[in-house]
Amino acid sequence: MTVLGMGYFWVGTDKIDDWTSLAGGQLGLQQVDRGGALRAFRMDDRKQRVIFDGGMPDGTQFFGWEVADAAALNALAGKLENAGVAVVRESAAVADQRCVAEVVSFRDPAGNRVEAFHGAQIADEPFKGGRTTGGFRAGAQGVGHAVLMVPDIAAALHFYRDLLGFKITDFMGPPVNLYFMHVNSRHHSLAIAQGSSARMHHLMMEFLSLDDVGQSYDLAQGDGRVAVKLGRHSNDFMTSFYMRTPSKFLIEHGWGGREVGADWQPAELKSAEDLAKGKACVYATGSFGRGEAGSHSDLDLFIVGKNRTDGQKGSLLRPLDEICLKAALIDVTRRLGFPDFTDDGRYLTQYSVADFTTTLGTPQDDVTNTFTARLLLLLESYPLAEPTVYDEILEDVIAAYWRDYEDHSGNFMPAFLANDILRLWRTFCVNYEARTARVPDDKKAKGKLKNYKLKHSRLLTCYSAVLYLLAIFRLKHTVSPTDALTMIRLTPTKRLEWLCAQPEFAESHENILELLGQYERFLTTTNQAERELIEQFMDKDLSQTYMAQAYEFGDTLFDVMNSIGSGERFHRLLVV
Repeated sequence: MTVLGMGYFWVGTDKIDDWTSLAGGQLGLQQVDRGGALRAFRMDDRKQRVIFDGGMPDGTQFFGWEVADAAALNALAGKLENAGVAVVRESAAVADQRCVAEVVSFRDPAGNRVEAFHGAQIADEPFKGGRTTGGFRAGAQGVGHAVLMVPDIAAALHFYRDLLGFKITDFMGPPVNLYFMHVNSRHHSLAIAQGSSARMHHLMMEFLSLDDVGQSYDLAQGDGRVAVKLGRHSNDFMTSFYMRTPSKFLIEHGWGGREVGADWQPAELKSAEDLAKGKACVYATGSFGRGEAGSHSDLDLFIVGKNRTDGQKGSLLRPLDEICLKAALIDVTRRLGFPDFTDDGRYLTQYSVADFTTTLGTPQDDVTNTFTARLLLLLESYPLAEPTVYDEILEDVIAAYWRDYEDHSGNFMPAFLANDILRLWRTFCVNYEARTARVPDDKKAKGKLKNYKLKHSRLLTCYSAVLYLLAIFRLKHTVSPTDALTMIRLTPTKRLEWLCAQPEFAESHENILELLGQYERFLTTTNQAERELIEQFMDKDLSQTYMAQAYEFGDTLFDVMNSIGSGERFHRLLVV
C-alpha cells in the first residue's frame, strides 16, 4: 500500500495561456493535445505529468501519488477509511482524464485534496520538450518534490508518514518545524513545514544536466521571474534556483539531487534554535511579523543577543556562533524557497540589548540601524527562535523607555516611545522621497507601488501602536510597562480589533471597522508578484485609483486618531 512516487500534478488556474507559454517554453515540458480547458504536459515516457485546468478554481492544486497496483490502492483506501479519512473511489471518467487505471481521492489534515492511483499510461512517442534539454530525472522517482505549508505539522506528519507510508529523510526543529520525506530514491518527494495557513510553497523539477538549469536561470532572469538565486542545498545537495509562476507557488529547477537507499537513517538538521539557545533571539518583521504574509512576501530577520554577563560589551552569542546562526538561517530560507535577504544580507546583523538601549536618542541610533531594528521589534515582530529570550529582551527595551515610570506611575505618558514611533514614520517618508527613482517608467511605477505600501502597512504599523497607547492612557490616565508589552504582542490589525472590543470607544468603532476593511482590500491587491503590481502601477488610471485608496486609508486613520485622542493631554503632545 506504500506510495511509490509523485505521479502527476494538477493545477487550477485562470491564467492558462500564461502557464501554457511558461511550461512549453522555459520549463522545457512537452505539451500534449487534450482540448477544452485542459493543458497537459509530459516530462518523460508518461502520457502526462503536469496538467493545468482552466475549469478548476484558481489557486487550487493537488498531487496524484502512485501505488503499485489495484490491490495496493484498495489497501491504502481501506487504511485511510479505518483511520476516519473519507475516501472517494473516483469514476472511470476521472481515471481516463488522469490517464490511469483507477483513482481514489481524499483530504489531508490541512484540507488539501490528495489523489492516489495505479496503472499510469505510457506514451507512444519519446519525450520531446518544448525547448532543447537533456530531459528530466523523473520515471520511478516521479515528477519531483513539493513543499507544503501546513498549520498543524503533527497531524500532517501522522497522515503522510503513518497512513501514506512516507519515510522521514531529515528534519529540523524550531524556529521552522520542517520534515523532508521520501518514498523512493529521491531525497524527498514531499516536505511539510509549519505555517500559519495551508498553502503550497513550491514544486521542484530536476534536470539531468546542470547546463539546463543554467539556461533556465538565464531565461528566468530575462523575464524577471527569479525569486531565489542559484545555490546549492546542504541537505539534498540540489543545485537550483526558484522562479515565480502565474500561480501563487514557485517552481524550483534543479540538478544533482542526493539519493537515499533502504538503509537511510533520519537525521536532525542543525537549527537556528540550537545555536541561539539561551543567548539570542531571531525575530521576523514586515509581513511575517504583522501576521499577514502571502506567497510573495519577503522574509526580513533580525538577531538580538542578551548582554554578556562578564561586564564586557557585546552579546552572549559569540562571533563564530553568530556566523553559524546566519548560515543556518540562510540555509533554511533557501530550502523553503524564500527570496534572498535584502542587499545580500546587509541587514542580517546581530545587536545586543545594550546596543538597543544605550543608543536611544543618540546619533549612533541612526548610523548603526539600531533605531529601525529596535522599533520594528516593538511594533511588528514575531519570534522565530528562542521566544523566551525574545520576551526578556522586550522587557529590557521597554524598561529603557519607561525609565521615569516609578516617579510618575499614576500619570505616566509614554512620550519617549511615542516620539520614537512618530520619528520612525517620518523616517520612512523621508527615505521614500530621497531614494525613489522617478525615471524610467518602470522605476517610477515601482516607486508608486512602494508609496502605496508605505501608506498602508507602514502607516498602520506605526499608528496602530500610537492608537493603542492613546486608548490606554484615556482609560487609565497612565500607561505601564505591562500595557506596552501587551501592545507589542498584538499585530497592527489585532490592536484595531482590541479597540473595537472596548465599549468606551463605541463612537470610533464604525471608523475602525472601515479601516480594517480598507486594509483587507490593500492586502488583497498586493498579494501578487511585484512585476505584476508594477505593470498595474504603470497604468495611469489604475495607479490613480490605488493612490486614492491610500489617501482614503490615511483619512480614516486620522479620524480614528482624533476620536480616540479626544483632546487628551497625551493626544495634544503627539500633535504639538
